[in-house]
Amino acid sequence: NIVTNTWQNKLPQNIQKPSPSFYERMFSYVDKDVNPVPAGREGHSATLIEKSKQIIVFGGNGLNELGQNVTFGDMWCLDFSFTNQFSWSKIKKKSGNFVWPEKGFSYHSANLTPDSKSIIFFGGSTISPTNNSEFIFNSQIYIFDLNDFVFLKPIIFTFAPPPAIRAGHSACILNQVGGIRHKSSNLNATENELNQNGEVLTVFGGYVQNLKPNRTDQYYNGLHVLDLMTLAWLPVDWSKKKGEKEEGEEVWVPDERERSGMVQLDGNRSLVFGGGSHYPMEQRW
Repeated sequence: NIVTNTWQNKLPQNIQKPSPSFYERMFSYVDKDVNPVPAGREGHSATLIEKSKQIIVFGGNGLNELGQNVTFGDMWCLDFSFTNQFSWSKIKKKSGNFVWPEKGFSYHSANLTPDSKSIIFFGGSTISPTNNSEFIFNSQIYIFDLNDFVFLKPIIFTFAPPPAIRAGHSACILNQVGGIRHKSSNLNATENELNQNGEVLTVFGGYVQNLKPNRTDQYYNGLHVLDLMTLAWLPVDWSKKKGEKEEGEEVWVPDERERSGMVQLDGNRSLVFGGGSHYPMEQRW
């Protein structure tokens, strides 16, 4: 809950399950012989643009034409409108001085902004060009403009320590609904003063590869908040630890994990399910 800054280890009872008939109908129109199509891959993102009936696919890992393991930096659009019936088209970089993450990334996050005009990409990893068993991680923010079909690399402000480099995290956009409870000592601002009733990108978990001998990978369970109006990482009070007491009740905090699912439930709540570190997890928060 982004307002009370608390985790709940339970599933709310008023969540409606999506109708499976939509997905059955959706995939019944797929033409597998259509050309061109994206190469097979994993760790890519697929962002649904409901208004235009499109899915934007970016990045991921797979095999190139030489059979080498690579990270893709290409973008594809699947049009599932009634007239086009699942046709693929490749989105190419515009000529000129435009940014494009050509080296690509995988196991990143990609979230459609509430106005359906942009996709916000964060983090991810890229297969090392010198060693296919090693990955290069990042903590960059890219914004893809769906009107001009160009990438933007904005200046990000830091009112709090930004998230470390990572991949396999989960993210979703929530409404602040009255403002986030944050520590304002470093901002010279009062509590709930930033971007009230605005939208924020919340980033949870993830991991980074540890290349040192006999060292395990680093997993995260922190939650970071990016204000979408000011493009600033906000200081949020997630300081409570598992087992502490608050108003007589024990505080629960999710364990470190990667590749969990995270979706918005309503304006200021999200659901995190599964993921894992050294073992798969069944928890929902």
